[in-house]
Amino acid sequence: MSRSKQGLAVLSRVLIPAATLLTIAALPAAEAGELPRATEKVKVLVPAYFYPTWWVGSPWDDLNQAASQIPIEAIMNPASGPGNAPNPDYLQAVADLQAAGGKVIGYVPTGYGSRPIGDVMFEIQAYLIWYDVDGIFLDEMGDQLGTLDYESVYCLIKLYQFAVGHKLRVVGNVGVPFPEAEAYLDATDTLVIFEGPLSNPEVVIDFEELPIPPGGAFAPGLYQDPGQEFQVSAVAPNGFLSTYYAREAGSGGFYAGSNAIGASTEATITLNRLDLQPFSLRSIDVARYFIWNEGNDPVTLTFTGQRAGGGTVQQAFTVQAPIGTQAFDTFSFSGFTNLTSVTWQQESGPAGVEHQFDNIRLERMGANFDAYPTEAPYDGLDPWFLQYRPRRFANLVYDVPTADDMEDALDKAIEDNAGYIFLTDDILSNPWDTLPAYWDEEVEAIREFNSSE
Repeated sequence: MSRSKQGLAVLSRVLIPAATLLTIAALPAAEAGELPRATEKVKVLVPAYFYPTWWVGSPWDDLNQAASQIPIEAIMNPASGPGNAPNPDYLQAVADLQAAGGKVIGYVPTGYGSRPIGDVMFEIQAYLIWYDVDGIFLDEMGDQLGTLDYESVYCLIKLYQFAVGHKLRVVGNVGVPFPEAEAYLDATDTLVIFEGPLSNPEVVIDFEELPIPPGGAFAPGLYQDPGQEFQVSAVAPNGFLSTYYAREAGSGGFYAGSNAIGASTEATITLNRLDLQPFSLRSIDVARYFIWNEGNDPVTLTFTGQRAGGGTVQQAFTVQAPIGTQAFDTFSFSGFTNLTSVTWQQESGPAGVEHQFDNIRLERMGANFDAYPTEAPYDGLDPWFLQYRPRRFANLVYDVPTADDMEDALDKAIEDNAGYIFLTDDILSNPWDTLPAYWDEEVEAIREFNSSE
């Protein structure tokens, strides 16, 4: 039997009510205080949101190999939580990583404070009973949607140490504005204070992956880019989705080609991010739907951007390419920043619907590791995290393209007082569903740093 299976057996028979445990003790949160970086080694906190196909090999095998070289802590997540029953494949993966010297903690969502404490504790107990994990990862920490008492959850987890016979770590991932995150240190041993991309590069929606047969094809009026980050919808006046009529490049004289799309009926076209986070719109290519459509000339479009903080911004453009010319005009926007959505109309005239569009150029806004923690949106904020031990903080950074970028980001995370770090070249929609292509180089870079301390 691994560790204290007897204690786990007791826990499995008696799910201790939260209210009862709170009357037993109120444990203090993990200590804070300044400590030089040189006294702590870098550890890796891996969101291991990939299935352990141990019989054919999986990234879990790579974690096992790395655990003999650097401190590894993997976040297991069988079903956005522990699921309804123990999974034998995860049982094998957890046992193998622990045997290799690594640690495993269980993912529990908290719904930004909206989940009842009983539901949260039930899932925590399931991880302890089924998998004998080394701790718990509390995601979506915040008070936006409810009043979950995170400090009580922390105390209860610490009390379970007596049943399982070993220490339990509590790692939290905050979803509150950066200045408010410090308060959650009282409910965690380690706090993820950065999770996001390395930078906010330009995104171009070019529709090149559309499966368009010769002559064009109708498609549902809801398009998502390959990264599943942005969507473009076309809604007809009756409230239902319009359809898109998409054309392949070089498909004849009636269309501008270049895998452009346009609504096939009158419609309101809306561009937004799937996660509803802000973005900037740089430019868009627009052409007449039929290049000979004299009946619809001139084609003038008015774009309306909805700002994240309220209010709108508008800009109008008129297609300048001469009638009969198979070409797009590029419209560049001014002031279309910090937007939650952009809308414009597909009008219909004597010659049919009026325009098609292509090459929408955007830029994500918000947190990115290049800006953290001194540039917008962090500029002017108190660097409170420098007052604590590095082991209190974690940085999880995705969309780090190359091994050189990884090494630069690793140096930056260490300099910014992170004790737990994970860097990956994976991207949205799920940037944690595999290990990076440069995983071996990342392990070696961390091993070398730890050896030098």
